[in-house]
Amino acid sequence: MPTAIPNRRFVASALMGLALGLGLASAAQAQAPTNIRLTLDWAPQPHQTPWFVAADKGYFQREGLNVTIDRGFGSGDAMSKVAAGAYDMGLGDPNLLAQWNTANPNLKLTTVFLYMDRGMHAMVTLRSSGIKTLSDLSGKKIATLNGDIIRPMWNVLARVNNIDSSKIEWLTVQPALRDALLARGGADAVTAFASTTYFNLLALGQKPEDIVLFPISEHGFELLGNGIIVTADYARRNPDTIRRFLRATMAGMRDALADVPAAVQAVARRDPTINPQVEADRFRFMIERAIVTPHVKAEGVSVVNPERLAKLNALLTEAFELPAALPASELYTDAFLPPLAERKLP
Repeated sequence: MPTAIPNRRFVASALMGLALGLGLASAAQAQAPTNIRLTLDWAPQPHQTPWFVAADKGYFQREGLNVTIDRGFGSGDAMSKVAAGAYDMGLGDPNLLAQWNTANPNLKLTTVFLYMDRGMHAMVTLRSSGIKTLSDLSGKKIATLNGDIIRPMWNVLARVNNIDSSKIEWLTVQPALRDALLARGGADAVTAFASTTYFNLLALGQKPEDIVLFPISEHGFELLGNGIIVTADYARRNPDTIRRFLRATMAGMRDALADVPAAVQAVARRDPTINPQVEADRFRFMIERAIVTPHVKAEGVSVVNPERLAKLNALLTEAFELPAALPASELYTDAFLPPLAERKLP
């Protein structure tokens, strides 16, 4: 029996229909990306460039995401807004989560990506103060801000570093006054985010060699740096969305680290008032001290040793006087990260 020859017109029509169907499906997907609302930790600054670059170069779009990025007003504010559902994700301080999750058991948060391997929290002073070690802070005036994480953990920090806190005078000041107070001699030291105060002091006329930094991560608290924070509920409901977001984040991070001037231009497009050279210097300062640490060079981005996390969790539990340590996964989880090979930096 002869083999039936298919009607070529039918076959062609079927293929065209299939192609049209696939095209419509692709168009529908392109028209309906997943929306993500991201709040930053502060106004546009160079350390946020992975997300600006990912947006500008279409990396979010490539992952089927429509990401809205808004400036922040501090980590605490970002956490509150994410917990309340005003934002899906926030760039914030994971070291605050033990306290937050204990106080808000129905609105728990977790960190799904550690962008900065080490916290930039520091005690900052000037060489003229005579403070050569943290123990020299005894008898000095220290300026701090409301909500600064160093202040509530001070008792543990003092114990670890043999500081006699009984003779310290604490000055709680407004952010705009803190660094000027140090520069004028009204305070002997300040609690600070190092990359902020260091460059403020330079702008106030201090020389780099006269600025003394005591990173908290090198003095008993190996604090985590800022990362992407979501609610536990969002993580349960949107694992694929988080994974796609973090793939785009890593692509943006690679580009930002590879070309700092171009990354700073991504900030300038959002805030034309910045000084590109100062912000490039600030970004390199943060890259060297917090983002591309020796640990990151060796192990990759967002790799947190379990022993480090457990030790930090215990210290935070003591510092914030919490009734019990929370599971470490409430501070940080690696469940949504891209493969390690994609998180290795050149």
